Amino acid sequence: MKIRCPFCKSEASKIHQKNGHACNTMYRCMDCGHFFSERRFTGYSGLKLAPEKIIQIVNCLVEGVSIRATSRLVGVEKKTVVRVMLHAAELCQRVMDTRLRNLRSRYLQADELWCFTGKKEQHCSFEEKHNGHHVGG
Repeated sequence: MKIRCPFCKSEASKIHQKNGHACNTMYRCMDCGHFFSERRFTGYSGLKLAPEKIIQIVNCLVEGVSIRATSRLVGVEKKTVVRVMLHAAELCQRVMDTRLRNLRSRYLQADELWCFTGKKEQHCSFEEKHNGHHVGG
């Protein structure tokens, strides 16, 4: 498969540098002379992990696995999991901002919304319970 230059759309490019630890290859366009990465304009751009590990991390997080457990399962540091999570969140935000426009919804549904707006009843003092100053249920 030929790599196209993102600047001039030419297929005349050659490998300039292979970066093994970043799983990335840099190319140089023979027509315009620009350098570009094979990961440019992909979801892996800016990350130095193998795509397989990035996919594993995102899949774990989507399934509700904690950051610490994800780092153990995939074999990376917690900081790396957080970095991938923030990168994926930024990409999702960009998609939502560009694709979802002028929506007219009749109904909104918020599932699993649950929180306390004051204290839990078991943490309230006797006076708070009888004076009505607590809100929890």
